[in-house]
Amino acid sequence: MRSTLAVWVLFNTPLAAEPAWQKVAASVDYRAGWVNQKSEQPLHLLRFDPRRAELRHLSASSPQFSRDYLANSKALAVFNGGYFDAKGKPLGLLFAGQWIEPKAAGGSAFGGLFSLIGDVPALHPTYQISEEEYQSIRQAARLRFLIQCGPRLVARGKAVAGLEKTVTRRTALAFDSQGRVILLATAPQTLLTFAQLQNYLIDQLHVDWALNLDGGSSTQCSVKGKVDCPGFSPVPFALGVFAR
Repeated sequence: MRSTLAVWVLFNTPLAAEPAWQKVAASVDYRAGWVNQKSEQPLHLLRFDPRRAELRHLSASSPQFSRDYLANSKALAVFNGGYFDAKGKPLGLLFAGQWIEPKAAGGSAFGGLFSLIGDVPALHPTYQISEEEYQSIRQAARLRFLIQCGPRLVARGKAVAGLEKTVTRRTALAFDSQGRVILLATAPQTLLTFAQLQNYLIDQLHVDWALNLDGGSSTQCSVKGKVDCPGFSPVPFALGVFAR
């Protein structure tokens, strides 16, 4: 009888709900996330409406942590961004009001192209679009932000197949059906495979599109008045979210 009761409790105890969104500024919200609704597997989320906020490129003369970029700017939040070479130069396309890196990178690590044209976010498969579409994105008159990174994680609400199984910290960029942009960074103790991150993005966060950014020791974020999630190493550039 005791054994049966223990099994019933184990499988019928309701999972804890994730914390609620907290306002950082108009149309900019932060909350912690719990992978599988387990508070011991936390990550950090920032959500913003691109009509009221924007992404900018932040850099420094030497690599810094996200808390330093936040302290030295008027950003509401800072997340680490895409990949970079040994000299700290961004790898892959990067546009934030102006071209930071106009040269595209090759390889599966750069298979996604996130763009924000006007107030509309989009995620493109870098190597499966036509040259005409590629140039129309690059040359769009209302292009506000563009980053090439990868792999793509979620497309049309479905997990992108065939990703490798390394377990590490993760940073990602996503958007939902309402066009709200979401940045995500796992806490130092939360190590995930791509599949586990995909499950979280789809089953708990309910996003339609998501792109992997630089992870591992680079993963970090700082949100004004809310959280400082440290990285294991400083980064030569970062993504800042600013009031528009």
